[in-house]
Amino acid sequence: MLGKPKIDVNYTSNLLNFVKVRKTFQFGSKAETLARLDGELKRWSIPQFRHFDLARWQMSHDAVLADIADLADGKGTVIVRSSARNEDGELYAQAGAFLSVPHIPPADRAALISAIEEVFASYRGAAAESNSEDQVLVQKMVDRVSMSGVIFTQVLSSGAPYYVVNYDDETGLTDSVTSGTGYVNRTIYIHRDHVDTVRSERFLQLLSAVREIEQITGESSLDIEFAIDMDHHIHLFQARRITAQPNWSRGLSQRIDDALVRLEKSVAPRLLLEGGDSKTATILGKMPDWNPAEIIGNAPRRLAFSLYRYVITDSVWRVARERMGYFHPRGKPLMVSCAGQPYIDVRQSLRSFIPATIPDDLANRMVLYWLHKLADNPLLHDKVEFGIALTAWTFDFDTRARQMLPEDVTQDEMVLIHEAYREMTVDLVDGRRASVAQQVIAVNELQARYEVLAGEQEHPPTIDLARELLENCIELGTIPFSILARHGFIAKALLQSLREEGLLSGDDINAFNQSITSVVTEFIVNIHRFREGEIKLEDLLRDYGHLRPGTYDIMSLRYDQRGEEVFSISGDSPPATEPFVLSPAKSAEIEKRLSAAGFSLSCNDFLQYCREAIRGREWAKLVFTRSISACLEVLAAWGEDQRLSRDELSHLDIRELMDCTVVQHGRSFEEHLRVRAESGRREHEVTTGVRLPFLLTRHSDLFVVPMLLEQPNFVTLKQVTGVCLHVSSTNIAPGLLDGKIVAIESADPGFDWIFTRNILGLVTQFGGANSHMAIRCAELNIPAAIGCGEQIFERVTRSNQIELDCAAGTIKLVEH
Repeated sequence: MLGKPKIDVNYTSNLLNFVKVRKTFQFGSKAETLARLDGELKRWSIPQFRHFDLARWQMSHDAVLADIADLADGKGTVIVRSSARNEDGELYAQAGAFLSVPHIPPADRAALISAIEEVFASYRGAAAESNSEDQVLVQKMVDRVSMSGVIFTQVLSSGAPYYVVNYDDETGLTDSVTSGTGYVNRTIYIHRDHVDTVRSERFLQLLSAVREIEQITGESSLDIEFAIDMDHHIHLFQARRITAQPNWSRGLSQRIDDALVRLEKSVAPRLLLEGGDSKTATILGKMPDWNPAEIIGNAPRRLAFSLYRYVITDSVWRVARERMGYFHPRGKPLMVSCAGQPYIDVRQSLRSFIPATIPDDLANRMVLYWLHKLADNPLLHDKVEFGIALTAWTFDFDTRARQMLPEDVTQDEMVLIHEAYREMTVDLVDGRRASVAQQVIAVNELQARYEVLAGEQEHPPTIDLARELLENCIELGTIPFSILARHGFIAKALLQSLREEGLLSGDDINAFNQSITSVVTEFIVNIHRFREGEIKLEDLLRDYGHLRPGTYDIMSLRYDQRGEEVFSISGDSPPATEPFVLSPAKSAEIEKRLSAAGFSLSCNDFLQYCREAIRGREWAKLVFTRSISACLEVLAAWGEDQRLSRDELSHLDIRELMDCTVVQHGRSFEEHLRVRAESGRREHEVTTGVRLPFLLTRHSDLFVVPMLLEQPNFVTLKQVTGVCLHVSSTNIAPGLLDGKIVAIESADPGFDWIFTRNILGLVTQFGGANSHMAIRCAELNIPAAIGCGEQIFERVTRSNQIELDCAAGTIKLVEH
């Protein structure tokens, strides 16, 4: 194996450094570029090849075939590849547009002629007539492949300063990435100026080889196709310029670099695997608690980010948990910004899942153990409450505790932990502390206050009105919702533990979920009633018009701004929910276990608690999002009076807007806020351009970002195959959804309208086992893969047909 290559740290990748080099290298067709690089490269092997144009091929098949015959010396096979004149232009490219035919024996004259003719014929789809200068490239196949793929030397969409390596190190194929087939290819982003932080020797060798091509060609924007064989030789199949450069934002690379420098100074020293203080070191994650990537997106605009902070993650989350008996991390925000991307401080999250009665020293040991467990199991980043931490007592608590607590916990400490969680959970379920009923009363009060405020909106919209809506929302909406959401989790965890203990079956739990008449069931029933003339459109708009796909996004239209199409419906009205009834024997056994644990509830009372907790969570979300939605509309109307667009408002912090009534800046609101909005817009370009992982555990995570292949949360045990349709907050076309497997990024309640259609299944990029959409699909018995992650979601949305097998836990790409 080659030794670890020496990386020239003085070699920089910014395009500006290349203008100092007089460009002598000339790119040509695919074949011509390879021919010009052949002999110049020391770190690459270019497989033997022959190339010829259409004119020569038409003049003499025999001469061309004779030239090809000795290509493989009678051994191996060749691939017939495209090398059209319009395939690799300086300002345009047609990557993947033309045919390649692999595994042709060079001595098989008929097969070779057929393959060459097929490749030439594929060009005619992109041109009115054949071009005699179009070429075909015949190249020796590389065998014994350990890894193959494509490298972009800058991010294709934005020009951000990353090497983007799409690779397959499983199948042994050379074209699995370029053809888009398969389910195994992976992606890693590596910041161009921090290649030295890469720990993998094969990637260091590969990137050193890529830099050789950059130096020889004088280009830093390249698309390179490669393979590495079992002997660690790196083979070059293609090097072309990236033609998207005219669309890139000037100066973005430098601004991304500046943002990463700031993160190095402020965030990196706090990370767990950097050897920090065991009592303060943390992990930052996008999904471990309150799921910000799911709710406001991976790269939210400033208003959405700040609004989520204001009503949830600055203080509401910890106030709610304190009321339930958990530890209160006073003064600690839950969410932090990393170059504008939302991250949860996992240390604070984990600490807030421990009852307040557990001593600090023991609690800190538990937290540190859980942090290391998460660092060792990053795929659990969106399943922390199931696979990492203890958050409530359950019927199988002792078994789970032995699996989820450090080995140095003594028997006395184990008893203390057990009793602390048990007493807190019993108080919550029995209703002695922060009861479900109390939270529902608060949410009903929020609805009453909202209706009063809505009736007073005849006057011009004001910032004070927006502030009042948010203050009511926090006091009577998001705090009660936070408590109800935790009750909902406790209910789910208790039911699941009864299954683990053999007291309930999977069918029992499915039947129980389907017995709950939730918000979405009522939504679908009411749309049927509207279509049948039983209720009016204004009735629907009153109850559901405030919903928008993107609850915190002022750019997303509400249901009542989209017209009647969002209330179209297909299929039959959902059947009446069947009451859930357990056998007397099961009820008696569950009551015995409840009594032994100290609960004062009967089995029926316990099931009613679970039912009300799960339903209450969804009801509270419907109600409190009405205040959020109204606040956004008040801001939009106020902004219009100040000649500020929704787009400009979306780049402002909610505190900047609310400060307008108490602090004066500039000559006018418009002038001051427009300047701030432009600054926010530029910051958002960095937010969308910077690449960061779902978990930050060490310094190098800022610069080397492998995209995780997630394990989705599968709902139901069904298997379906069908056409996949990607739906976003802007491309709403209800009539297209019938009979389709729908793919959406987030599990936002604003997407509830999809359940009015006869969808075949659902796939989401973000979301956990207890997320909004998981509950919806369980209730409606719709097969779903919730939270499949970036890589799987991207491939699903690029595929025409997929097979969703929830029982087997698989998603297969049937037709790409």
